[in-house]
Amino acid sequence: MKKLLTILIFSSISFLNVQAQIFQKKEEIIKDLESYESGVADDGSEYIYFDKEFNTKSSGEYTRRKVIYFVELDDGTKICNMWKILEPSSETNSFVSYFKDNFVEVDYMQWKDYETEILYAVKVDEKVCIVTAVYNNTK
Repeated sequence: MKKLLTILIFSSISFLNVQAQIFQKKEEIIKDLESYESGVADDGSEYIYFDKEFNTKSSGEYTRRKVIYFVELDDGTKICNMWKILEPSSETNSFVSYFKDNFVEVDYMQWKDYETEILYAVKVDEKVCIVTAVYNNTK
């Protein structure tokens, strides 16, 4: 059972990485999406978001939302500098378990992948698990 859960978690996390990695160009990300919405955050950064249906033992059927934020480089290229996943809070333990097993805990509910310099943070807000990934070479 634990192996199955690990495989499911890994495939969920893998989906995150396949769909949008930090520093990936916006054009590369959107070419693989069937549909998405876009907008501008309060700080002026562009973002896109899309939904994907999931069915897990802990949450049943639900819709995961992924929000991908972009910065524009000097040459006009837009790259992903951060992404967020929003899922039911019942998915929190799966993320925490995965991060604890694979990365270094640097603060409460924060883990660092020192190989890629990606900082992952998990928080729960009003029954929503929010997972954030951002490049961070300081912790």
